Amino acid sequence: MGNEYHSVCCGLSTIMWQIDLVEGKDAPRERLIPTNSVAGKTVGLLLRMLSSMNGRGMLVVLDSGFCVLQGLVELRKLGIFASAVIKKRRFWPKHVPGDMMDQHMSAKQVGDVDSLKGHLDGVPYDLFCMKDTDYTMKLMSTYGSLVPSPKAPDKFRNVDGEVRKFQYTEPFENHYLYRHAVDDHKNLRHSDISLEETWVTHQWENRVFAFILAITEVNVYLAMRFFVWRCGDKPPMTFLEFRRQLAKALIYNEHMTHQDEDDDSSPRRSKRGKKTQHEKESAPSHARSYDGSNWIFGAKDAYQRYTCKSPGCKKLVRTYCSCSVGYWMCDACYVVHRIAVATDENVE
Repeated sequence: MGNEYHSVCCGLSTIMWQIDLVEGKDAPRERLIPTNSVAGKTVGLLLRMLSSMNGRGMLVVLDSGFCVLQGLVELRKLGIFASAVIKKRRFWPKHVPGDMMDQHMSAKQVGDVDSLKGHLDGVPYDLFCMKDTDYTMKLMSTYGSLVPSPKAPDKFRNVDGEVRKFQYTEPFENHYLYRHAVDDHKNLRHSDISLEETWVTHQWENRVFAFILAITEVNVYLAMRFFVWRCGDKPPMTFLEFRRQLAKALIYNEHMTHQDEDDDSSPRRSKRGKKTQHEKESAPSHARSYDGSNWIFGAKDAYQRYTCKSPGCKKLVRTYCSCSVGYWMCDACYVVHRIAVATDENVE
């Protein structure tokens, strides 16, 4: 059907620099990449996805799906600071007394913060909680304090007709600033004119290639916007303008022009002209015939088969050679066809 990926984006530039295919039970046993950890699959996934950050003292803002305290502790051992929003699914996460924290913050004013300190495997951590208008926001973190962030803007809440003014502390400020990094990247990828939506694919490997190509397209735009355009006087171009220029560059790609293929005077050029490609292909769904430029659809069966057009062959197929689209050809006749073409080229 489709694929699910874990992904990591830079909070400053929004560039996506790591994806991980969710294979589940389909993953082959021969894979050398460790998928699990002694502390569980989630911890193993975090360690694998963030391995390039080891020892660099960077901050990671995690989704609530990675709210596993053991994972944050293991990252801290490797020199990575992290925080994750705490949410109650069926139960509170392990080591998190969520009900007690709610009860403790019930009498606090909006904007008040507190923390529950602890140690796990010798690593200190904090369970931060902040009182909001109708709920208590909770974070587990291996960095930060209860002191308001110096660069945090003032926040305002209307409580019983009175305006309450406060500032976020560093863990909460980082959470609200960077939690949308992956969603922002995804929104750009799906915006007009989306490569994945305009490229109609029929094979799994093409859909994967379209997905990775679309990520690369967005990453190039984000890199230009963050590292190039913001350093000059010109305003950054929109993503739609960037896509138009990229499309033209791909169509008129000077790096794909080779003298041997395009120059009539080339000594390597075949007497018959440009060499024809020969690849076995399958007709698209509901295809009935080919009129020389477009497929004609209308077949009742999505994978309708037709009689091989080679003399004397009666096999039912839906494949053809790319040199003669719509000329139905079975596997055996395709092999004979390729041998005949290769022999003809060698004779020339």
